[in-house]
Amino acid sequence: MEERLNNKLKYLYSMAEKYNQLNQKSHNKYDWRLNGINEQIEALENLQNNITGEWDEAYEEDLKESNI
Repeated sequence: MEERLNNKLKYLYSMAEKYNQLNQKSHNKYDWRLNGINEQIEALENLQNNITGEWDEAYEEDLKESNI
């Protein structure tokens, strides 16, 4: 499982670099694709690093802000 995770991350890093270069040439026309790739990278890195509860702080802030 770890090897598959690492392979997927390598692939996503490669695609992120390609889209970064494409965005530089196209004035960020494909920025939405790069954002999607970066979200996948972040999720897989969190899984790889055993990070859980990363949304708890944001939720608590939103609760305070919403005055509920």
